[in-house]
Amino acid sequence: QVSSINNANIPYLVNGAAYYSQNDDRWARTKYGDNFIGNNGCGPVTAAMFLSSILGKEVTPKETIDFAKKNNYFVKGGGTSEKFFKAVANEYGTDVYKFKNKQLLKPSLQAGYPVILSGKGGAPFTKDGHIVLATGLDKSGNVLINDPLNPNRNGAYKFKDVKKRTKMMWRVFDESTG
Repeated sequence: QVSSINNANIPYLVNGAAYYSQNDDRWARTKYGDNFIGNNGCGPVTAAMFLSSILGKEVTPKETIDFAKKNNYFVKGGGTSEKFFKAVANEYGTDVYKFKNKQLLKPSLQAGYPVILSGKGGAPFTKDGHIVLATGLDKSGNVLINDPLNPNRNGAYKFKDVKKRTKMMWRVFDESTG
């Protein structure tokens, strides 16, 4: 059972959690669907941040990208399938559950759970849709975001804006809190 971020063996931390960029030279030009990871790989890269953070060991985007490609989780025109997050978590011996109830976001972050967020319509997302990792809350109640697209976009975002623009969320499954 994992109830908080475990960053003991993670090489690069931002906002207390693992951070990877989809534009890292090691995988940015890796083909993913009809484009490249640097352009549409936010799903697998965010999954690597999430898994590294909850498992306390490095899970690289190369690993999650390879898993996504091998199992056909790219959706043309839509990036990464929602089913990818549960499948890749299971591959690494953990589980996640998907939820849309935005009332669960703040308690999840307050309990120390990183949350994968999918949304669109403005920061911290993009106009057309993007996936980021929410790592917690700052002292003012803003959501701390690790953004795989660009490290300059990492930081605190107003809770109301994040909540409004989020369409789907995934969190580590924990039987004690559901």
